[in-house]
Amino acid sequence: VNWRQFLARNTSGSLTVEPQSSILYSTAVVFSRLLEYDDENNTAEATSNFFPAYELQDFSWSRMNLSDYTAVLCGSVPRSSNGSLCLQ
Repeated sequence: VNWRQFLARNTSGSLTVEPQSSILYSTAVVFSRLLEYDDENNTAEATSNFFPAYELQDFSWSRMNLSDYTAVLCGSVPRSSNGSLCLQ
């Protein structure tokens, strides 16, 4: 990983695998919305008590914090003090 290019969103050359023939498969996960609901009975069963979904594309994201083998990315809803979401 060339972190300077990767963090600058340079997609050509920031990530490489050597030797390239060693790649067996690749995968990705995309989170687009955060769903929140009121768990009145503490059962972890989603009911119809959903709040409006948060669109993650609208979040204000901090710079990714990288250390050793861990990456942490945190974001929050602009103009709101209702907390934040961190992915590690």
